[in-house]
Amino acid sequence: KKFFIEKNLIFINQIDDKTINDFILYTRKTCKNITINKRIIFLKAVYRHFSIDFPYLLNFPKLKQEVNRFDIIPIETLKDLMDLLINKMTSERPQVLTWKLICFLLLDTGMRQSELLEIKTQNIDLKNNRIKLTSTKTKITRYAFISKLSKPYLEKYISLSPEREYLLFNYDSYTRFTYRHLRSLMDYLKRKLSLKKIHAHMFRHTMATLLCERGCPLDTIQIILGHKNIATTQIYLHMSLSKTRSDYDRYTVFNDSSALLNDNPIM
Repeated sequence: KKFFIEKNLIFINQIDDKTINDFILYTRKTCKNITINKRIIFLKAVYRHFSIDFPYLLNFPKLKQEVNRFDIIPIETLKDLMDLLINKMTSERPQVLTWKLICFLLLDTGMRQSELLEIKTQNIDLKNNRIKLTSTKTKITRYAFISKLSKPYLEKYISLSPEREYLLFNYDSYTRFTYRHLRSLMDYLKRKLSLKKIHAHMFRHTMATLLCERGCPLDTIQIILGHKNIATTQIYLHMSLSKTRSDYDRYTVFNDSSALLNDNPIM
């Protein structure tokens, strides 16, 4: 919708093959192929519903989609990250506090990056240690809970000037914090920690996996993450089971038949 408004495309006869190509290029700035495919499917459905012939669109092939990967932050990297944030980033600059708060909120709440950037200061409830999320992927308002990890940083950050509608602020450019600023933060962490990859969604996957491994019920994790379908949440159970299997293979004596033959009892 935003694309058509910006291009001043009002009538069907204005939309041609080039328009579709431009739409895909425009969408690629912020979306992956899986999202672009969904939007193309929607456009096709509109044309079919109104029996409008548009061969280029209706025969447009599905874009190749990346296999969904649920990357998590390994525990050793997580320790290094916490050490960096707490012990090494000692500057009192507001921008440094912004970076710390973002990382702690992502780890604490498991919220999506879009939800993080849309937090409004009026929706922060420090008394009950929760944040009301009104701009969610599912369009359903929910609460994100905070712990002792992020609360003191959040309290200090709220008190900073300027007064603002949205919580996160870029004190270098003195503007509202954006996706571009968030990517810059992730690039900074990648360099400082010598990582091949780190992005905001990895914090979400890490938080959910840790909850699962500590025995948190799946239906609770589903509510925390804002999943419509429990099947989406179950991926974290599989990830947790993968680690459990790895630990089992590492520690079981029965993988080594020689353990049964030596003189030392195994039990």
